[in-house]
Amino acid sequence: MTGEGVFDSGERKGRMTMDLSALAEGSGQDLGEAEMIFDDFVVYMKFPFLQELQPGLKPWLKFDIRELGKEQGFDLGQLSQLNQNDPSQALQYLRAASDDVPEVGKEDVRGVETTHYRMTIDLQKVVDQAPEDQREQLRASLDQIIEQSGVLMVPTEVWVDDDGLARRMKLTYEGMRFAPGQQGDMTMTMELYDFGVEVDVEPPPESEVTDIQELLNQRKA
Repeated sequence: MTGEGVFDSGERKGRMTMDLSALAEGSGQDLGEAEMIFDDFVVYMKFPFLQELQPGLKPWLKFDIRELGKEQGFDLGQLSQLNQNDPSQALQYLRAASDDVPEVGKEDVRGVETTHYRMTIDLQKVVDQAPEDQREQLRASLDQIIEQSGVLMVPTEVWVDDDGLARRMKLTYEGMRFAPGQQGDMTMTMELYDFGVEVDVEPPPESEVTDIQELLNQRKA
């Protein structure tokens, strides 16, 4: 998949558009583009192909990540403490999570000269970078994620400019369990640019939203 968007990490808001066409190559289906809106821990997703399959479905699906996490025993509020408000701070966690951070060399990213680093993130060590009074609960939540996903070590590459800003990050999840009986590798590459732009994002109107949590509760009933 490929996509692009705009994010305000401080306000935890953003919007992204994803091109899903490559996922259906050879199937004769056209999945088109998906839209996502991020509002703190709430994510809204719009998949046009779902409306074609279910014409009565509202355009946007609402996922409250924190509530869904509680259903699985995860405290995503605690896990969010690992996220920093700018990429240079996030790099401090990446460096602390790896015993060895070799420099690969100088490379150009979108016209900006960067230094390319390579490391391996140990997810268990990431907990040590959180405030001390939060580590015990955070470790318990993270241990559950590690157990269910099967991922402990994450090979990572980061490209940093002269101002200490991450311009590109590449993470590889090897042998990840996506669902029972489904396992594979996933690589995510993210490029960051246009720092400082204004982010104006609003959630869709409630009349156009289907809450996934409500659907799950109805199914349980």
